[in-house]
Amino acid sequence: CDLQLQACAIDDHCVVVLCNALQGVHNGALQRLWLGSNDIGDGGCGAIVSALEHSAALSRSLQVLSLGDNRIGDVGAHALAAAIAAGRMQNGKQLWIAGNPRMTIAGQAALARACVDWGGFLQLITTVHVEM
Repeated sequence: CDLQLQACAIDDHCVVVLCNALQGVHNGALQRLWLGSNDIGDGGCGAIVSALEHSAALSRSLQVLSLGDNRIGDVGAHALAAAIAAGRMQNGKQLWIAGNPRMTIAGQAALARACVDWGGFLQLITTVHVEM
C-alpha cells in the first residue's frame, strides 16, 4: 500500500498527526510513504522515527520512505540513522533524502552508514555522492 502526500504543504505538525494515526494501524499494510516536496523539518522526521519505534507493524512493513525536498537537517538525519541502525525499518529498500538543504554531508553520511550496517537497503538517494 502506498501513501502519497508529496507537495501537499505538510509541515512538522501535520507529520505528527499522521504518525500518531500510523501508530494505530496494526496490519502492516503501508509499504511506501511518499512525503517529498513538503515543509518537513527535524521535528517531523522525529515523529516518523517515533512511529517506527512504537509500531512494530510499521517497522516491518515500510520499504520506501521518501523525504526528499524538505527542510530536514542533521538532527533529523541522525535520529533516522539511529532508528535504521536499531532495525526500525526492517525491510527498508529505498530512502529518499535528496534536496534537504539543511542536511550536511555528515547527516547524509550517518544515514549511509546506518543503511549499510543494517544491510537491507538497496538505494539511498542523496544530494551528493556518499561512499557506502
